[in-house]
Amino acid sequence: TASQAGGPLMDWIYGRMKARHGSQGVPEFRVPFMVPGVIMMPVGMFLYGWAAEKKLHWMVVDVGTAIFVCGSFVLGQGILAYLLDEFKHAASANAAARMLSNVLGFVFPIFAPAMYQSLGYGWGNTILGFLWVVCGFPIPAVLWFYGPKLRALGRKE
Repeated sequence: TASQAGGPLMDWIYGRMKARHGSQGVPEFRVPFMVPGVIMMPVGMFLYGWAAEKKLHWMVVDVGTAIFVCGSFVLGQGILAYLLDEFKHAASANAAARMLSNVLGFVFPIFAPAMYQSLGYGWGNTILGFLWVVCGFPIPAVLWFYGPKLRALGRKE
């Protein structure tokens, strides 16, 4: 759902932002699309974790997982579009941006079993959700307010 509806929605938001600002598009016009994804990710984590912890119906766990995954897709689409709009060599920019995800994908299995065994799914996902709130929620604001300045820093030689 997020991948199929997300693209047209992101293009619609981008088109509206361009029209509002005199047909001049900038990568920051991709940021409003990212906001729901940033919010959906911890909501999905909390729902999934506590539903699994309390052994609720499997469908509740799946709904939490679906919310998290939709948020992840929306955020990923927005970030990729931002990078495509900004960089001439977008594949390299995307690879660099994915590096943190790849590192976390490597590190997470090292500590996750012990974390979930000692804290359970509810508190384990709550900790991860709060870490995301602290680290992830600022992403759209930083890109929206400081994106042009950050891009200018990258252009200086």
